[in-house]
Amino acid sequence: MKKRIVATMLAATTLLSLVGMTACGGGGGYKYPDKPNTVLAEGENSWDKWKDECPEGLTIDWYSDAFLSVNEKSKITKAIKAKTGITVNFDTALSSGTDKLSLMIGGDTLPDVITLDGQDERFWQLGNQGYLFPINGLQERWAPSLDIPLDVQNVYTMKDGNLYGLPSYFRTSEDSDTKLETNGGMMIREDWYQAYMAHVTDNVFGGKTTREAVGAELWDQWDITTPDGLIHAMKWVRDNVLTAAQKKTYNAFVLDPFFPGSVSQGVAWLCQYFAVRFEDDEGNYIDSARTEQYKQVLKFLNQLYREGLLTENALNAADYGDVGQMIANGQIFVYCGSPQVYPGYWNSAKFPQEEGVDPVTYESFVMTNYDRETPQLGDIAGMGYSLTCITKNCKRPDIVIKLLDYLYSDEGNRLAWYGIEGVADASGNITAVKDPDLAEIFTVSDVTYYCTADGQVHYTEKYLADKGAANEDYFAVGAQEWTMLNRPNYLDSINLTTEMTAKDAYIANMKMPLTPYSTSYFVTSNLFDVLSPDYTEIVKTNSKLGSLWASATMQFIKAKSYDEVLTIYNNACKQADNNGHVMVYEKYNEGYQAKKKANNIQYGWALNDPNWKPVEIKERETFEYKGKTYTDIFGARGDVSYYRDYTILD
Repeated sequence: MKKRIVATMLAATTLLSLVGMTACGGGGGYKYPDKPNTVLAEGENSWDKWKDECPEGLTIDWYSDAFLSVNEKSKITKAIKAKTGITVNFDTALSSGTDKLSLMIGGDTLPDVITLDGQDERFWQLGNQGYLFPINGLQERWAPSLDIPLDVQNVYTMKDGNLYGLPSYFRTSEDSDTKLETNGGMMIREDWYQAYMAHVTDNVFGGKTTREAVGAELWDQWDITTPDGLIHAMKWVRDNVLTAAQKKTYNAFVLDPFFPGSVSQGVAWLCQYFAVRFEDDEGNYIDSARTEQYKQVLKFLNQLYREGLLTENALNAADYGDVGQMIANGQIFVYCGSPQVYPGYWNSAKFPQEEGVDPVTYESFVMTNYDRETPQLGDIAGMGYSLTCITKNCKRPDIVIKLLDYLYSDEGNRLAWYGIEGVADASGNITAVKDPDLAEIFTVSDVTYYCTADGQVHYTEKYLADKGAANEDYFAVGAQEWTMLNRPNYLDSINLTTEMTAKDAYIANMKMPLTPYSTSYFVTSNLFDVLSPDYTEIVKTNSKLGSLWASATMQFIKAKSYDEVLTIYNNACKQADNNGHVMVYEKYNEGYQAKKKANNIQYGWALNDPNWKPVEIKERETFEYKGKTYTDIFGARGDVSYYRDYTILD
């Protein structure tokens, strides 16, 4: 399944294309249906009332601009219908290159429910212009059991007092005492990295393990965590490790796909590795693309391309599947993007099904910019991944809000993530389907998990076997597809804290060593005032700037020299200046200063804080290579003390 967890985007929105609204005006506005309010007795939930309020059931259309697909015939889908009475026709154009949502907005043909990327500016415009029902208004009338966290209300409530969407993968302040993992990340192929490190340690450094002992010049030449050192490593691996066959498919560096009209998400994450700032020394919000750190990103990508390390094959990846296949085949040395999009592909590489195919493991990787500034990797807090909204075109929002209430509830989150819950005896044998409503359509053989007395979730042995084999029974469940209203705080509180399959443990731990470098980008989100009279003009201008930069990015990468990169860059900046750049960033800064003040934030950019302290790695990786133990002397793998220990179930 292709899915991203929480899309906290790079603060420089000109690096990403935001497609503006094609329809102006109020869009007709919403009108509440003339239906009696839902009244609940103690212990009841809003979805319990659907048989009374809509006994014939309901079929709705749901479009997602963030999630790829759901299995409409899965057991979880059937359970959702049994609990809510709703049949969902699910649609998406993600990865197709078609901006279907904008077309629907322009033609006033929005379906009943839409799910947008959490950073999509169109959400605020849709709410402001009457295209969406207020979630709070629907809640008050027909879903009083819907519990919306205060943090969600604070982030998403517009100035008219209404909340127009519910987020997925939104971590609330309950996590404030823990350091959250990063959103994006870089991964490196383990065996090629180990071969390189063994060679450097033994044959280049003669066993010395510090920069002082080795000497700055020699150390810097081979330090894989610097741009020049990484390029050196990529060439060394190509020339000294790969077979003739591997050289033909070698992709030294791969980013997430470049979709039409936008910059690869991988470029955004790379900018965070290069500490591309969004705040100047005086605390003003600035265009990240106008910084020296961003020019370093362009220099690095251009050199990779010119030296055949960032290939046309990698740049022409049409969708996530193309990149995923390169991962599964072990053709990538270093990947930069959203690792959580590719769980099946990482597992295909590490746990190959074909006999005679060697496993390939990918691990977290850390690099800095040319000035060795500490990476500032956005964490998974803040905006959440997506926003789900009920549009003005929905004929029965009084019933659809009950569906959202169910999916957002503890029960709905457990169903979407773990599947069908059962009752188990002391030995873990399933004796019944727990929910009486679901017991009418499912049997004990359909149960995928049960909860112990302490509230912890445990998978059934059959489900674990099906999952390990990736067979038809496993895919028929449809687990972790209906996560458009996923609440990670709740799921973390009941998850398998000590028990997990080898495949799941591998994915869960992939980015953990990057955690010390995580930081919040919360202060950079939603800086435009949606009630400002010139809001539409600002968004249109910003969209034009984003498209301009997206088209220039590939020119930067493919330029014949870095001097040519700078020429293209300067021309792009002039073109942006002639198309409203100054006005847009004045508006950004107005919102930024207001948001900092409202949240009592003095330093939005961590490196501006005089009290900021560089990251210290508590535990470096050690590994065995050809019978000898080596240490990650460069800190390229991050801090492995952040790995979580699991009891492996298979």
